[in-house]
Amino acid sequence: MTTSSNLERRKNTNIPTKSSELPLDFVKMVREVLEGHFGDGLKALEKEGLCKEPGFVVTGAIWPDEIVLSASLISEGTPQATTVHASVDFDPKASSPTLQDQLNLCVDGIGAGFQNLFGELEAERLEKIAHGSLSAWEDIPFDWAKTDLEKKSVWLRVDKSNPKLDQMADDWLAKNDPEYRKQLEEEETETKDLFVTGPKDRSSGGNFGGSGGGSGPIRH
Repeated sequence: MTTSSNLERRKNTNIPTKSSELPLDFVKMVREVLEGHFGDGLKALEKEGLCKEPGFVVTGAIWPDEIVLSASLISEGTPQATTVHASVDFDPKASSPTLQDQLNLCVDGIGAGFQNLFGELEAERLEKIAHGSLSAWEDIPFDWAKTDLEKKSVWLRVDKSNPKLDQMADDWLAKNDPEYRKQLEEEETETKDLFVTGPKDRSSGGNFGGSGGGSGPIRH
């Protein structure tokens, strides 16, 4: 998984703060939810010869005042990717909303972002997703933009970053830099103390909301 150092925060704080990584089982769950919900879109991209084995890579991190969750639509054999980032405010000392609530909101925000990208699976949109630059889009946020889902605020941003390329650099550091390995171990320990695995109370059958008000959350 890509480390938090590769993620761009929405909050530009001048105070150095450490982040905690998301557990792999949560990341796996989010990826499976996205690939299940957008399965028709992934099949359409492959059927049209626009992508080879398209799928999602999920990354994220938790800071003392913010959570960032990112999902990248990638294709085998190409460095291109389309990534939707979601950011929410977070206060670990607050009783509500909980960490789990805010993570769920990020998932729903990412779903709304990709729902907006895929649209009704028109050929033009599929081509843009596979090969288009961000300038080809008129209705997606290139910078952090606030949106409301079920009266809750989440910030979204879309870019062409590919976390797999970042992961290659992370893997090299993990193998060759003892200090980097120590940092990863510390972050993993902190995450286990902070995080309760897996979103709760998320029944099947829901839909992503749109980029505006949102018609409902993603479910699994």
